[in-house]
Amino acid sequence: MADRVPSFVEVVVVHGMGHQRSSETLLEWAEPLIERIQWLAGTAPENQVTFGRVRADSSDVNEYVSGRVLYTDLDGRERDLAFGIREARWADAFLPMKPSQVFSWGVDFLWHTTLRLGTYFARVLRLGAWQLAELRPPPTPPAMRAILLVPLGLTLALAWLAVSVMWVLVLAISLLVAALLPALSILLIFPIFQNLLQRIVDGLVEFVGDVAVWTKRPVRAAAMRGVVRESLREARASLDAAAAGPAARTKLVVLAHSQGAAITADTLFDALNDEPLPHVDAFVSVGAVITLLGASRWPDGVRGTVVRAVNGAPRMALVPEFNPVAAWASATPPTRWLNFWAIWDPFSAGPVSTSSAARIERWRQSYRWKVLPGLRLTEDVGVTGSASGPEEHPVHNTALPFTDHQSYSSNIPQVIDPVARLLLDLEPSSSTRTADGADVTLAAPDFAGRQAERLRNTLHVRGIKALGLHRLLVLAVAVAAVVLPVPAEVIRTVATRVLAFLFAADATTGWLGWLGQQSWLATAVIVAGVAIIGLWANARLWRYHRRKITWRQDGELAGVRWIGGLVLRTVLVAALWWLLVVAATGAVNPWLAIVAALVGIALVIAPLLGLRPLVVPEHRG
Repeated sequence: MADRVPSFVEVVVVHGMGHQRSSETLLEWAEPLIERIQWLAGTAPENQVTFGRVRADSSDVNEYVSGRVLYTDLDGRERDLAFGIREARWADAFLPMKPSQVFSWGVDFLWHTTLRLGTYFARVLRLGAWQLAELRPPPTPPAMRAILLVPLGLTLALAWLAVSVMWVLVLAISLLVAALLPALSILLIFPIFQNLLQRIVDGLVEFVGDVAVWTKRPVRAAAMRGVVRESLREARASLDAAAAGPAARTKLVVLAHSQGAAITADTLFDALNDEPLPHVDAFVSVGAVITLLGASRWPDGVRGTVVRAVNGAPRMALVPEFNPVAAWASATPPTRWLNFWAIWDPFSAGPVSTSSAARIERWRQSYRWKVLPGLRLTEDVGVTGSASGPEEHPVHNTALPFTDHQSYSSNIPQVIDPVARLLLDLEPSSSTRTADGADVTLAAPDFAGRQAERLRNTLHVRGIKALGLHRLLVLAVAVAAVVLPVPAEVIRTVATRVLAFLFAADATTGWLGWLGQQSWLATAVIVAGVAIIGLWANARLWRYHRRKITWRQDGELAGVRWIGGLVLRTVLVAALWWLLVVAATGAVNPWLAIVAALVGIALVIAPLLGLRPLVVPEHRG
């Protein structure tokens, strides 16, 4: 025990926007982190995690989870790590704005958000096809280029069509919301509508009201920063009290999600906000909306001339436009910043940097690898760049914009694992860029587990791509089965006969006969049935495959294949091919059948192709 290196780590978790129950964010992150720490520490009996104080309730005392683990680090030293995880709960630290004020702010903010998110999604869709659509001369054989041209050309055309459809949908939704917000404010004046709409209004205000306060109420925003600041001081005090010996190692880490990341960045890197803070060793932002929200301003758009306490003395200053990345890059002592953003997260929308052009440059750098020999990027960029920014960790969460923002804590390979390694000092990181590019862990070439980590990340990315593609194929099959008369009639007949058998009823009379005559009801049942069964099978297959990717040891990863996903994708593509080529036309057109078959083959192999985004090393300028 005397030979073990004592280490102490404190983690401060900062929640995001919307209503947050007490301890909800704390446990959302503490449980997977501790589970991964246990897995990384090894299976020896002495390496098991032991829990100290676990307090997660609604009492006045801050929520806290503590534990201890013994393990061997990368240098072969025995480590004795005591860790604590606490929550900086700022949700109750300020008075919310009134609904009319939130709605008035929301109309302007809606259009700003719509244009930003629409531009980002268009860029992602374009790259997804364009990265495979332009071919390089040999070593790609001419025959291979000829085979790939048709599906790649069609993929590019479909991508631009998807971009156009996406813009139409985004603008339509924005127009609808922009019209509803003022209408709700007016209708709430009348008692007859108040009870009916109050729950809807409360939900909207609860979800975006925090954002409105942060962007337009600097005094209340200061209360949010105050909670984060106080939690950091408590964490640093715990570290100082625990690390009494000279050989002890300490680390203070802040993990902030969504709006919490914007609040934390402002707290850590804006020197004019408050008195100096204890040094933070690492800042982990996930789904950060730093560039979307910016800093808190007065309603007229100017941050304002205010009196603030700087180093304990009052000071009158014109608060400038806050640039967190520039402030982070020049901060001393330096703080390591890891920024995780999901590919389809509509709120983070990519990296953070000092300007819009710099953010795009950093985003392009994350796609710098060429996976298929003979293919190249049209917008090929090198590993190096002039744009400043933290470590950018692009990840694949769910391949669904509606859920990506809330799913970081469930992404074990790409989010939880790097953070757990950070806490344990098990990171094989290197700031030296290698000839073949840094992999997703920024691992040094001599790190024994480098290839395994790269393979784990690749398997996860391919699985998430397939998961999203399967959803689209299931919905396409469901719609085609209803729109086309032949399969729809077959499904109605089969469904009617099955119900008649189950209920021992006559399919032509009574309630079953009436049900069969309701075409709209049959249509809804078909769509819902096909979609539910297909999406359920997709989710079950993915959960089983995800467990294998996440918890298998390095030596077992080479044999992991998502055979169930490949079979499901093939069945869905074949069903869609039959519905569109055979059932829709009656007489099969050979050329149409061949082109559709090539597109189907491209869809089957699509998740295995393309570029996987990699970590962009930090650049302080």
